[in-house]
Amino acid sequence: MGKLAKTLALGGALGLGYLLATRRQAEAGTNRSSGTPKQPSEPTSSGPTPSGSLPGRPPSSWPAWPVGPIVTPAVPGLRPQPIKERQRLNQSSVTRDGTVRESPNELLKQARRFEPAITLDELTGARLAASEFFGGTFSELCCIVDSELNRAKRRKKSLFRSLTFRGTFGQQGSERRASTRRDPQMRHLVAARAVLSGQKRGIARGAIQFFNPTVQLAMHQRWLNGNVKRRHCHPLVILERWCLDLPWAKGKGPCVLDRQRPGTRVLRWVGDIPGVDPTQLLLFAPGTRKYRSFYKAARNMLEKRIPGISRTTDT
Repeated sequence: MGKLAKTLALGGALGLGYLLATRRQAEAGTNRSSGTPKQPSEPTSSGPTPSGSLPGRPPSSWPAWPVGPIVTPAVPGLRPQPIKERQRLNQSSVTRDGTVRESPNELLKQARRFEPAITLDELTGARLAASEFFGGTFSELCCIVDSELNRAKRRKKSLFRSLTFRGTFGQQGSERRASTRRDPQMRHLVAARAVLSGQKRGIARGAIQFFNPTVQLAMHQRWLNGNVKRRHCHPLVILERWCLDLPWAKGKGPCVLDRQRPGTRVLRWVGDIPGVDPTQLLLFAPGTRKYRSFYKAARNMLEKRIPGISRTTDT
């Protein structure tokens, strides 16, 4: 019994010593932290937005061209998470006529949950790139945004005003010259920002119009087979119409050109651009009659690179 009592007493003493040491360490840590002033948290918004207007750019801007992954702003109690390039910025719905139901204001607020510095024109450019060439390369996406920005500048409008109808996004048609219907990913925003910030401005070499010859050829064949109702002309017909400013022939059916009445608003192929496949994205800038050789060069290029594109009829 004497040995057991000594053992219990020794164990109690060790336990008491451990508790006292732990308490002293905790008190020391508290004293050190209380001597350091707390740092104010950085604001993540510019304050309330006036009713009926779109929110402006917050005072703290992200770099125009992020080198590393974009990270969400710090939220108390949460660790910031990197935003992947395929992160979707919006979640919208579309009416039967192709108009996006959600207002640009609402979509902009959605996007600012992931990128608080995004502007309305950047969102418009991102939706344009996603809608017109969702899977395009970085250079191809930049070319699309740059060409539409060229057209907007010629009309003395912002990119948003140039591509929307009554303040709404939606599919291409008589009201909208290009589609902004599809929800963009972060990589589409990166391309739009690169152009709007000036870093990739001019990459489209003055282009104001574009189309995808490969997709156009496929849709033309579907139209001929009666699988789609909307008219889809042969890509070489579009090329000739744009480059030589030819009108449609009256009374001869759809997609037939009147070569006897050429106009003066001709376009020219801008040529090869690094990172851009012209069989997937063909870009056109304003030209003159002396640029007829550009039409021939573009036609020869398409006939060599796209199997089955050569045609024997006007349609």
